[in-house]
Amino acid sequence: MMRALVLLPLACLLAACATPVNTTIQASILLARDREFSQASEQLGAAEAFRRFLAPDALQLPDGGEPIRGRDSIAAGLQKIRGERVLRWFPMEALVGSGGDLGYTWGNWELVQRTSGVDVIAARGKYVNVWRRGPGGRWEVLVDTGNDAPGSDPAPPPAALPPGGP
Repeated sequence: MMRALVLLPLACLLAACATPVNTTIQASILLARDREFSQASEQLGAAEAFRRFLAPDALQLPDGGEPIRGRDSIAAGLQKIRGERVLRWFPMEALVGSGGDLGYTWGNWELVQRTSGVDVIAARGKYVNVWRRGPGGRWEVLVDTGNDAPGSDPAPPPAALPPGGP
């Protein structure tokens, strides 16, 4: 009987600490974080954005290329996308696991060449990013992957086409 009296408060304390994760809210937060990531790429350049949003031990799985390990190596590979070239993406959906510490986002990406105030799509595709909660609870990209499939993606809106057509 005495043992049950000791264990009952401990069980109640553990139950109170095991607050369930609201995955719907966390997915909304993660989707917003991916949108911030894209905005940073447009404003600061792809290399700097990836440096700020990737986990130190991130892995990139480029379409048709060898895996790239580590945030700094990934960012270094993106140095060529700067100036008039902009990498941007459009997050479509996020999902967070029941533990609340892993999730993914997916959407469409495009590489844009800005010439005389006109955005010309140089490449496009789809992507998936796997995220985890890092230090301080901030979401960081653990795995970045995508495809470059211009033949399978919808054409850009007419305003994005260069004068004279595609």
